[in-house]
Amino acid sequence: MDDEFAMQVQRIDAALAADDRQALQERLHDLKGLCGLFGLQNLTERVRGLSGMAATAPVPTLCAEVRALTRLLAEESKLEDCPDA
Repeated sequence: MDDEFAMQVQRIDAALAADDRQALQERLHDLKGLCGLFGLQNLTERVRGLSGMAATAPVPTLCAEVRALTRLLAEESKLEDCPDA
């Protein structure tokens, strides 16, 4: 799972760096689908909210939101590595 999420975050970062709002929305859509595929409902909703901001929010705001989302993805990955009790 980590590789897929890392690839999507890299693509999101590239779209942000280029200020390509269309590509950003497409990459966020891809990430939202990936979160849904893995049953990460909270992250799916977070990405949905970010998608809604993608067309109009300032790039620094979007970057901050993507960094927060990246941290949440990393936390989810750590939880996934824990053995079931």
